Amino acid sequence: MKIAVELVVRILSELDPKALHVCMRLSKGFNALIKDSPILRYHIALFSRGFVDGASDLPLYPTTFSRQKALLDLEDSWYNFCPRMRTRIEGGNFNVLAKRFDGLWAEYRCHPVDGPRLTLTTLPSIVMGVGLEDSKERTREIKLEDEISDFTIHDHQDLLILADRSTTQNGSLEYTLHLRTLSQNTSHPKANKSSLKLCTLSLPTADDDDEYGERFVYQVFGHMLMVLIVLKYEESLCRSFLRIWNWETGDVLWTHDGEKRIISSFSHVAADLLMLAEHASPLTPDGLAPQLSLWSLQELPNETLKLLNVQTLLLPPIKNGKTYPVHDEEFLTLDDFNILSSPNPIDLATMAPSASPFHFDMMHRVFALVLAVSVHDRRLPENSTTTTFCICIPFKTILKSIYSGPLMDCRPNQNQFNILSKKSTAGPRTIKQLGLAWEDWGRKGACFNHVNAESYNFSVSGMRCSYLEDNGGFTIMDFSPSILQKGATDAQLVTRGDQKYWTVLKRPRTGTLGVGPAIFDIETPGEVLFVRTGCELSDVEGAMVDTEHVLILRGHDVDVWTM
Repeated sequence: MKIAVELVVRILSELDPKALHVCMRLSKGFNALIKDSPILRYHIALFSRGFVDGASDLPLYPTTFSRQKALLDLEDSWYNFCPRMRTRIEGGNFNVLAKRFDGLWAEYRCHPVDGPRLTLTTLPSIVMGVGLEDSKERTREIKLEDEISDFTIHDHQDLLILADRSTTQNGSLEYTLHLRTLSQNTSHPKANKSSLKLCTLSLPTADDDDEYGERFVYQVFGHMLMVLIVLKYEESLCRSFLRIWNWETGDVLWTHDGEKRIISSFSHVAADLLMLAEHASPLTPDGLAPQLSLWSLQELPNETLKLLNVQTLLLPPIKNGKTYPVHDEEFLTLDDFNILSSPNPIDLATMAPSASPFHFDMMHRVFALVLAVSVHDRRLPENSTTTTFCICIPFKTILKSIYSGPLMDCRPNQNQFNILSKKSTAGPRTIKQLGLAWEDWGRKGACFNHVNAESYNFSVSGMRCSYLEDNGGFTIMDFSPSILQKGATDAQLVTRGDQKYWTVLKRPRTGTLGVGPAIFDIETPGEVLFVRTGCELSDVEGAMVDTEHVLILRGHDVDVWTM
């Protein structure tokens, strides 16, 4: 029977490469079919490197050979940490707020004369053949009517979301989202409502709202818009509010007011799977210790969402007990607890026409959990120390954990995350913490690193996690399959000019796992390997990665390394 090539490609994309080679050895006909087809050989190479095929009608890549060469060139550039092009965004870091999106640098500032505006710069792309000549043509400005607190962009749906904050008469903070088109800065034609109310948060502790720091987390997938706001008081997490809309109709699908149960971050792992980073506030020995909870998203007929708890991933226990201790002389605070990942699950059906010829396979995505833990001395407050940890979790570990071990047991029907309205009187709960212990899910499925870097100096793109150390060392932890194969050699150190680059296969680098006595009671830092690449940078304020770039913040400018 002659098998259609399209069907074979679909089968190959689901197989493990090792199993595929076994099938080729067992079946001469199957082996010949693959060897005689450049398309199939390309798809095998693509899959073994952790990618899937993108748009098929790109004029830059009319042949399978040209697509494969583009992939190999990009891969070699990352492995050797050798940028193929260097440009600079002048004044790109002279701003109130700047963000990187995949292939786009966006900055917000409020000019004394011209008022508030967004400046969008399309980053050069060798793979896409974009912005390789005149960089001035790649920048445009969007004038805004009013000042904003935050913003996000979803280019595939031409969506620009602006967040503003106001103070009510009783001193509460009120947050509102405005939906605009990215291309024209007009009302979005798909949105029935141009503005969505996020929340109103009271401030019981501080007299001045400026004492509070705020952080927004957004994710957009299809018609679903998820927005989390997290407040910090005196550098510690104190309040959170998460809301999910159908942004096209304006209907609220789900709401959670954190109150004493802080959701500090989240990631839309898959179309029907949400991962939350949560803990109790304040941290107490009998409260909810920091953990990752996995929730199945189920849309109901009444146009709301129901969240069902499918698993809880427990972090390694803290020293001197199972949760954060409280001592007479010493106490701990959780300053940051963030999940970093590429935004949204891959959905090839909604990719823009200008998509890359290949995209990373969702099975090889990495999720980075960044924690900043401070140890405070009540007798000598000036002696407080902060330690940063990074736990990298491949997507396949999350999937495997769902079908392993017990669920968290808080109370009857606790596996359903109830919708909390403004009238809810739900108080703090006594938590009996069950779920998968670190040794059950993290020992073989993740890696736990003690890192000499600030928690805000981390970024994740696809299969790579990067961070900028306090001493200027910029490190990329690469979990892609082909890079791991290449990196299974001894360390390589290359000097180019005044900069040193390295490539080395690494196990998790734990250090002492804390300042003085270990903060975490952990036997193994995990067995997931990665390849460490990077370089030494000087006079930099920040560095981050996206699919094809390294972005380096120097003074008021942004250096763009196109890989």
